[in-house]
Amino acid sequence: MESVDPPSASLSPAVASPIAVALAVGALLFALALYTLRPPPPSATIARSDTLVSTGDDDPQRQRVRAYVDHHVALHDVALFASSKAAGAHACALLEAVVSPHHRERVTFVDLGSVAHGKKILDVLRSLRSEEAPGDDDAERNAFLFVRGVFVGDYAHVRRLLVEGALEETLAASVECDFSTIRVDLHSPAGFFVLSPLRCFQRVRDEQVAAAAAATTTAVDPLLETRPIDIVEELLDAATCEAAVEAAARLLPRVLLAERARNPARRSKLLVCHDMQGGYLSDRFTQGSADFDAYRFYQWDLVDLFVYFGHHLVCIPPAGWIAAGHRNGTRVLGAVVMEGSSGAALSAQIFSDKASAEICAAKLAAIASLYGFDGYLVNVENDVAEALVPNVFAFLSALRAALAASNPEAQVVWYASVARSGKRKHQARLDADSVPFFACVDGLFTDYGWTPDDANFSAALDLDRRFDVYMGVDVFGRHDTLGGGKLDSGVALRAAWNAGVSAALFAPGWTHECLRHEAGEDFVASEHRFWSMIRSNWKPRSPSFSALGGRDSLYSAFNVGRGANVWVDGCPSVAACGGDRSAKWSNLLEMDQQPVASLHAGVTVQTRESEVHAVVSHDAAFQGGACVSIAGTMGGKDKAYVKLFDVDIELSARHVTEISFTTAQPVSGSVALLVLTVCPGLDRAAHQVILRSDAGESDAPECSALSPLVGSSPGKHFYAPVWTREYPTRDSVDSDSRQALVWIKKAYRVGGMLWDQRHIVEIGVLCTKKKPAMRDFHAYVGEVCVAGRASVRSKVSVGILAAEPVRCVNAVVRAFQRVDAESVAFQVEWGFSPAAEQSTEPAQYVLVYLCERRVLLGKSFGTSLRVARCPWGRAQPGEPSASSPQMLELELVSVSWCGTRASDAGVCRLVLNEDSG
Repeated sequence: MESVDPPSASLSPAVASPIAVALAVGALLFALALYTLRPPPPSATIARSDTLVSTGDDDPQRQRVRAYVDHHVALHDVALFASSKAAGAHACALLEAVVSPHHRERVTFVDLGSVAHGKKILDVLRSLRSEEAPGDDDAERNAFLFVRGVFVGDYAHVRRLLVEGALEETLAASVECDFSTIRVDLHSPAGFFVLSPLRCFQRVRDEQVAAAAAATTTAVDPLLETRPIDIVEELLDAATCEAAVEAAARLLPRVLLAERARNPARRSKLLVCHDMQGGYLSDRFTQGSADFDAYRFYQWDLVDLFVYFGHHLVCIPPAGWIAAGHRNGTRVLGAVVMEGSSGAALSAQIFSDKASAEICAAKLAAIASLYGFDGYLVNVENDVAEALVPNVFAFLSALRAALAASNPEAQVVWYASVARSGKRKHQARLDADSVPFFACVDGLFTDYGWTPDDANFSAALDLDRRFDVYMGVDVFGRHDTLGGGKLDSGVALRAAWNAGVSAALFAPGWTHECLRHEAGEDFVASEHRFWSMIRSNWKPRSPSFSALGGRDSLYSAFNVGRGANVWVDGCPSVAACGGDRSAKWSNLLEMDQQPVASLHAGVTVQTRESEVHAVVSHDAAFQGGACVSIAGTMGGKDKAYVKLFDVDIELSARHVTEISFTTAQPVSGSVALLVLTVCPGLDRAAHQVILRSDAGESDAPECSALSPLVGSSPGKHFYAPVWTREYPTRDSVDSDSRQALVWIKKAYRVGGMLWDQRHIVEIGVLCTKKKPAMRDFHAYVGEVCVAGRASVRSKVSVGILAAEPVRCVNAVVRAFQRVDAESVAFQVEWGFSPAAEQSTEPAQYVLVYLCERRVLLGKSFGTSLRVARCPWGRAQPGEPSASSPQMLELELVSVSWCGTRASDAGVCRLVLNEDSG
């Protein structure tokens, strides 16, 4: 078989030659097209950019550098070059703030620190500046801006254009800009700041003339002072002006009513009626006063209803009393009082017809809703025309219904001083004369001259509502009070308890008005003597939870509504009243959930070798104005236990409970351990959980889910903290031995099946020492917090604060006045919005600081703060004002219910510029 050769794959010269020619022509045309579409030569852009580099430079590397710059400048309307990200940070922030979002793709930033030959590029850019650059190491001299191919300058030049107002025109030629949110600030490194809800700016002008005109009127600012209502016309006008209602509802401080662990309806209740010298003393000031010895009340665990009473038509409880009662689970009521000849005229006007009675009732309900209190005691001690008595019934029914519509916890209590005939008649029990009134209200307050038989009769007359009958007890012992009142007031309370009715204690301020002077002792000692007698005859209510933390939560920094200073995170700051660092103050808005009552007068614990004294002290504090001081001597390895709280906090396998407490040791080596008494269910077969607190003891990382068990013994378990944090005294604070304390906060997390359905029933402190040879012991307990089941936290909003994560925003100044050449006065207001950070805790109050000196101007539990004197010197003649405005920066820091401050990203700032025009 013959083989056949395959055909050759090569082309003949005749065919190959035309193909080669075609390829050559194509390559030439492609190169020509690329040359046509190339960017302009570097010399063109550099010429337009006023380059100092010769266009005839033959250095290939410098040509490549110029080409690199020219390429970026040609592709973008705005180009920013910087030696590093840090050097270009301010310029980038400025461009991001002013350039419209849909034009930002036209802007580029080149970080020369991350590109090849960055230093050579930087040298070329520096050569573009027309002036000498003495500070090439300064960041602002190493950021360079090009607009539409034209070199504008470095950032120092850009700042000058911004101050002169020329930068907007420069940028507007290439991109759409908005400079409305930019404010010049020559004192900041950036030279500007951007307005936002968290960054505000305002020009302020002295309003002294307007303020002087306002001072001639008799109106009282409800944001600064609470006043009663004395005439019907004022009542009818109250809460009707929409602007006033909106301002008050937005700015008045509000505190949620704390939930009690158990709130049985069928139980004797205690009503306390406050009648301190007619009321409205220093307690009327919303931001507190300098009256350190003002009357205060901390027996809230005994009280179901607290009435703020005075001899006025409408007694509105001051904000401090509402807050103190609500934080401790007690409803706070105002009073409607008509007495004597003036009362007869008022009652004739209010009860003139059914429509008038219902209108007045609606106004009263609106006032209660506006100020955030829980109802009224209605006290009519004058004759009412018999024909008008049905209008009294209509008034009471309408008031009860209107209050309940906005507040299900509201109460109306009637003082039994008018018979069904309209005649003035004090009734010492529930009887035929008082039954018609009792049917229209939530409770009946009887007169004081009753006997145990009257109490038994009242209970038997209406068994279903016997706990709504409050047998009156006058602490002063007037009107034939059973037992004679005063230190024997417990006699009448015991009789009411045994009869199965409730009791109303009138004027317990007797201890402050009289007893302390008669006995020549401190008010706290007199108060303790009186209420110890009450406690031996009346049982306390069940413990309350945190008003904002929700069920199974507790927070207390042991504040009792006064202090010798204001402490923030353990550092003494500026007092709330007057701005004097050493000023004493009083403000019931500051009152926390209270510890056991014995700690106020002090309790001494003795063991075989030890004796320590524990008392609520104002010598130091962690937050506010008080702490628990425990001091004494301890021998050997002896220990002492001090009880802090009675609680009823249920633990669950499905929820982790975080417990934190904060201590300081004036005497080194003193150790205070938090102790939880835990019961299965509600029985008292308890065991103790001891939370170790020595600094540095725990190796557990902060991210630990649960606290590790580090030891156990019969009836006792020892746990280590999951994190520890120290709060040293700042350098700006005057340091002495007391103020130089280091506060240490430790946190623990417990949960799981071991804790399921167990209850913490008591919280206390175990005192011990690091070295047995030590004798002296002294420790401060500054704060205790138990963060329970957040999932069952109340979502009810009362006033401006809801139980949701919030932070302050949109700060603004009102009523700005220059007090003198060195200080100003103003009112700062703000709003609240959901927090951006991953916080789950609602805000309880806001701290307002003067940024420059880090001075605390005050604390607010609402959305406003009046600052009476803030240091801000007036610009002297000859100083530049328009080109370099004088600024005052305020910082508003929200603090959560458990004492956690907002992060830096959540702090609201307000910059003020005084307008001299």
